[in-house]
Amino acid sequence: MAQNDVIAQVRGLNVDFGEGESLHHVVKNVSFTIRRGEAVGLVGESGSGKSVTVRTLLGLYADDEHVQAEEFDLFGESTLSYKDKDWRKIRGSRIGFVLQDALTSLDPLKTIGYQVDEALNAHGKVDKKESAEKVVELLDEVGIPQPQIRQNQYPHELSGGLRQRALIAGAVADNPSLIIADEPTTALDVTVQAQVLNLLKSRKEDGNALILVSHDLAVVASVCDRILVMKNGELVEEGSSEQILHHPQQEYTKLLLAAVPSARSRGRRLSSIKHEPLPQKTIDYDQNLLHAEHIGKTYHSHHGGTVTAVQDAGVDLYRGETLGIVGESGSGKSTLAKILAGLVEPNEGTVTLEGEAWSPIPERQRRSRRQKIQVVSQDPISSFDPRYSVSKIIAEPLKVQKKYTKDEIRRKVDESLDLVQLPREYADYSPKRLSGGQRQRVAIARALAVNPAVLVADEAVSALDVSIQAQILDLLADIQAKTQVGIVFISHDLGVVHHIADQVIVMKDGHIVESGDPDQVFNKPSHPYTKRLIAALPTIPAEERMPR
Repeated sequence: MAQNDVIAQVRGLNVDFGEGESLHHVVKNVSFTIRRGEAVGLVGESGSGKSVTVRTLLGLYADDEHVQAEEFDLFGESTLSYKDKDWRKIRGSRIGFVLQDALTSLDPLKTIGYQVDEALNAHGKVDKKESAEKVVELLDEVGIPQPQIRQNQYPHELSGGLRQRALIAGAVADNPSLIIADEPTTALDVTVQAQVLNLLKSRKEDGNALILVSHDLAVVASVCDRILVMKNGELVEEGSSEQILHHPQQEYTKLLLAAVPSARSRGRRLSSIKHEPLPQKTIDYDQNLLHAEHIGKTYHSHHGGTVTAVQDAGVDLYRGETLGIVGESGSGKSTLAKILAGLVEPNEGTVTLEGEAWSPIPERQRRSRRQKIQVVSQDPISSFDPRYSVSKIIAEPLKVQKKYTKDEIRRKVDESLDLVQLPREYADYSPKRLSGGQRQRVAIARALAVNPAVLVADEAVSALDVSIQAQILDLLADIQAKTQVGIVFISHDLGVVHHIADQVIVMKDGHIVESGDPDQVFNKPSHPYTKRLIAALPTIPAEERMPR
């Protein structure tokens, strides 16, 4: 490879935050090279330093951030003495940046077309007519339908996938040589994720270099030629995608690979390299915990008329069973889950909980039985009172029942912490001191404190790193084996559902289009929509299929 094909040459990169005793080393002696026409994956858990590392390539530094390097060259020129004005010349024109959350990255007060035009004109005056034509061309290039119409819409008027495409259009507007995509698909449905990844691959095939930051090795495997693995600010392993995915040398890399859920991992622990078997559980088909039939739910739209969220849906959940519900955003899966949890009333149909009427009934009748069904959401921190300690958070639903003494509540808090495998001293911690995985354990502990019959987990692991996700999935399996709690597990991640579910429901446009045993549904799908979901699922390819 010729020297002029090297876009980034970094050696001995160190990044610190703070001063004196509060100095925090985030990136430690990292070295790497990025070349034209190649895609490099940067993987690792939250806090590994991967996002901070790529932001140094854009000169995006915090006020208390200190960057040092033995060598830091971009496009054949040293950046060690760069000022803000030098970095501004590079951003957008030579390096494009795609962030994870398009909704917060795009200006809500400006149309999509205006924002792409801003990116296009940031580094030089483009003829007005030429610029208008180029905006439409860019939106069309990234796969946005009806670009002439969409350019006049605001971010909130677009779906998550279209917003992410618009963000990419802005990032590539000036045809940068290097595109940095930091977790660009984490919050997207599997089909939209596939579309975004294909778009990034097409830019690479056109000669652009790509850095893809992700905690999902399956996503990285579908795009990247090389993979860099980071842990605690250090680069612990690097190599070709084939070598990293099939012949990893470091235990940390092996753990990341073992944590990827799939059909192959069913019945096995994800948080262990050896994939030890999960504890045996018993499903009692004589005890129907939740039964729903002919469920329908419509909402009035602000434009007038109605929107059908769920139509003629039927569900059965038995003691000790996990029911997976999958589908894209807008498919109705979360609405159905809220109806099952008694948080939303259906317009049609009925739900029974342990054989008794559950919905639709007045809330005052439901209140005395509400502890029987508990919900664990995607973002637990938003459901915690920030003034409360962990013990108060877990004790909250117990106090509502007004039937436990202080000593009994304390004992139940300790038992709940034990059940989710958190040390009892965490009871006095603020949730702000906890990691994302630990906070999710607290949310599960709170839900289990009242001994529910049913646990509804709505995207409960989708925001977690793959290794933390593995721990939570193993934890749910352990808890279910001990308590025989029934679990309704909602997710857009088919790999997770195939790993954990005993039965699966596939939803589209409010309808259940397919249901049954996960192996049957995912390996031999009958509905075209299910086939499309499975075809879009990123997987780690078999060794013999890896490009050499």
